[in-house]
Parts: sequence; C-alpha cells; structure tokens
Amino acid sequence: MDRTIGRHWFLVGEYWWADVKVLRDAVDRFGGRISLMDVALVENFSLMSIATKGDLRDILRDTLATQRPYNAVTFVQNHDTQDRQALETPVREWFMPHAYSILLLYHSLGYPCVFYGDLYGTCGPGSGTTYNPPVMGGQRLPRLILARRLYAYGRQHDFFDQRDLIGFTREGHPAHSGGAGLAVVLSSRWSYSWKRMYVGRHHIGQRWTDMLGWAWGEVLIDPKGFGVFPVGPRGCGVWGSREAEGREWLDGFVLHFMTVASVGSQRSGYMCNSFFQLPNYDETSYTNDDRVGVLFRMFAINENTNMVRGPMRDYPVTQLHPYNSGGMRVYVVGTAARYASFARDLFMGELIDNAERQLEEEGRLLVS
Repeated sequence: MDRTIGRHWFLVGEYWWADVKVLRDAVDRFGGRISLMDVALVENFSLMSIATKGDLRDILRDTLATQRPYNAVTFVQNHDTQDRQALETPVREWFMPHAYSILLLYHSLGYPCVFYGDLYGTCGPGSGTTYNPPVMGGQRLPRLILARRLYAYGRQHDFFDQRDLIGFTREGHPAHSGGAGLAVVLSSRWSYSWKRMYVGRHHIGQRWTDMLGWAWGEVLIDPKGFGVFPVGPRGCGVWGSREAEGREWLDGFVLHFMTVASVGSQRSGYMCNSFFQLPNYDETSYTNDDRVGVLFRMFAINENTNMVRGPMRDYPVTQLHPYNSGGMRVYVVGTAARYASFARDLFMGELIDNAERQLEEEGRLLVS
C-alpha cells in the first residue's frame, strides 16, 4: 500500500470486536498506520443506555479512544448498528445527547464520526417506508458540532465522581472564539440535579447558559472559577458564556426537517432543511408562510410548479442561484419578502459558500 499510494493517507478499518486488546493488537499489526472504528466505545454507549443502574464513570473504560486516541474513529451508531442490521447495537434515544457530547467535546478522544442519519434522518428497516427523524429533535446535534468547533479547546477538567452524575469542562484557548470554554454535565438520575465544576479563573464573573436550551436560567462563575450547573432528569447540559464569540450563530442555528410527498406522484420522500434564525428573532411571529430555509437535501419537489407538498399545505420554492454540489441543488423556501431578502444575502454570502463545511471540523470530524 505504501508503494502504491504513499504513506500520507488516512486509513480506516472496521474490525467488529468489543475487546479493546483485540483492537489494539490489530492496530499494532499495521504498525500503527491504521485507525479502527471504536467498537468498544459504542458497546459502552449501548450498554449504558439500556442499564437501569449503569455507572457513568465507566463510559470510557476499556476503549480504543482512551488507549490509542490517534488510531480510533469514534461513533454512536451507523448503518450497520441500526435496528435489524447484522451488527445491531442500539443506543437509546435518551442517551444520544450524552454519547454525542462525549464524542464531540471530550479532549483527544479519537476522530469523531457523525452518522448521516442522526443529522438528517433515515428511512427505517423493512420496506423503507418508515421515516426515522434526526436524533435530539433535529436541533441539538448540529449545535453540539458547532460547539466543538467554537469552544472545545484548552485544558480539560474531569468530574467523574458520581455514578449517576458526571461532567467535564474545557477552559478554552485564546486562539479560538476569544478563549471561550464550555462545561458538560451528564445525568442518569430521575431527578433534577446540580454539579459544581471548575471552568477556569479567566471566566470569573461570566454568566453561562445552556447551549442546548434544555435548562433555563444562568450560571454565574464564582471568584474561584467554579460554577454550579443544573441538569434535568436523565439529561445533558452543555454550558458556555452567553457573551462568547459565535453564540448568536450557534443559538440561531437549527436543523429543521419535515415530511413531504412528490406532487403528482405516488412516491413519497423526505426533505431536510437547514436554516438560520434571523437576528432578534421573534418566535411569536414565526409561521409556515414565513419559513425560510436553505435546503441541502430534497427528494420531493415538483420543478414545474416550484412547489413542495407539506403536511398542511404546498410550499413555494425559489431557486436563487444555480448552485450544485454532489448532485444537490440549493433552494430557498419562503413567501415573506423580509425573509427572502435575508435569505438571498445569506445565500450569496460566505456562509453558503461554506455551507457543506459548517457541520464539519476540518480534519477531525467525519460524516458518514
């Protein structure tokens, strides 16, 4: 292989064995040149999500990511681990935020691989007519990916001191987002909980909020650099300064999806819609008529009428620019002029030029 393609390729293999010693030996047989899917880690995720009294402190125990981080490709699920597949390894829905928070935000834990189906949804098993929507309501996973890119830097502090309530913090780095950091708290309890964690003295006096939007209120970082972070029952919280660079962008980004059917056809399809909230977004004024989206995946559109069929009505589609990437066309949906002008500016700007890279961190994030 070295003679044929050279020594600078990133090589990934799949050896489906949950014993980390077996995985290490396989890496060694390739002279450390190959990375393997961390089956031991996804097995931990699955068992922890199913267990009634699992110990969260063991979530990373005996995994390739902790023993050989530069030879591990980490994931939560993929096409092989889904329901009724040969390597079915179910991770319960409640545990998805926990697993992805560790996967994406924990320091030096291999090369994280985000499953396409978790971002955009997939057709289910069997005849393929069942639609499985994106995990976490379709909104939180993209925010976790952006949180990784913006804030998952600097020294890490682990707080793995309780079996049903753990956390970790990243202090941030001056070269990224003005040194903003983050705090992650994970719970398997059936009650509301709090965890006191150190985030760094340079964050003293800051007010932090939950980037996932599941916990209300603010956390004030005390004069010693600690904060007391709340989390809901069996919940996950990712906290950061409300004034951090990029927070408006992160808080305003959601992944919206809806089911549509082909107009004039018996074939059904699904549309995935990534869009940005407007600054000073007023949720009370948001209606279907005002919806604006930049569509990256669309399987059902009548190009003769420029309409897509939604659950309540047909939606008009405007193609603002002949943008093509990988066979995908980009459309903007919406009728309100004030949103259409914003969408046009967004579309023609740098954000759209980099649209397919917004959910990927260069060199360290894989999307399968």
